[in-house]
Amino acid sequence: IHRVQVVEVRWLNSGMVRVVFAGEGLDGFVSSSVGDEYLRLFLPAEGHDEPILPEPTDDGYWRFPDGVTSTTVRTYTVRDWDADARRLTIDFVVHDGGVAARWAMGAAPGHIAGVNTPRGLYAAPEGIRWQLLVADATGLPAALRLAERAPQGVRTRVVIEVASPDEEQRVATPAGVELAWVHGGNGHGPSRLEHIVRASEFPQDPGYVWVAGEAR
Repeated sequence: IHRVQVVEVRWLNSGMVRVVFAGEGLDGFVSSSVGDEYLRLFLPAEGHDEPILPEPTDDGYWRFPDGVTSTTVRTYTVRDWDADARRLTIDFVVHDGGVAARWAMGAAPGHIAGVNTPRGLYAAPEGIRWQLLVADATGLPAALRLAERAPQGVRTRVVIEVASPDEEQRVATPAGVELAWVHGGNGHGPSRLEHIVRASEFPQDPGYVWVAGEAR
């Protein structure tokens, strides 16, 4: 479990805020190097006081001290990890009622949180010729990171659904990557993601489909 400190907060648009963490607590932080790697984020249940962090257990999980009820645990994907600078970047979707979103909107340099060791899920088999990456706003950071790391020679189509045009992001992607934005879903209306996947025409060559979104 790593104790991390906020060093930078930046609003990317009206729907997402970027928080960069650093500090000596990231010594020994081990990235999985998988583009959609995720971790557990330990935050105070209210406000921005330093949360009580758990201790790691031998089975790969963690244990809080007896009587601790003031710490919230949420799952987030890693937007970027700079091993040389020891800077960990996490993008937060802004929405009403979320503990982590509320914390991120009020975050400032010096605030403390905790993270554990990340793991990834993306597992494209060897020899694919194409891939389709589909996500809503919650899966956006992972989808963009995967797009930026798309294997050379693999045709990659990325479809991301955000609530409105002002929540789109400009990112540099490698040659062979097509990035398309659609608007809707994300708690603001019906999602089109299922229809997009079902209506997609997949090449006969070996490929890979990756979808990530809010639990519902």
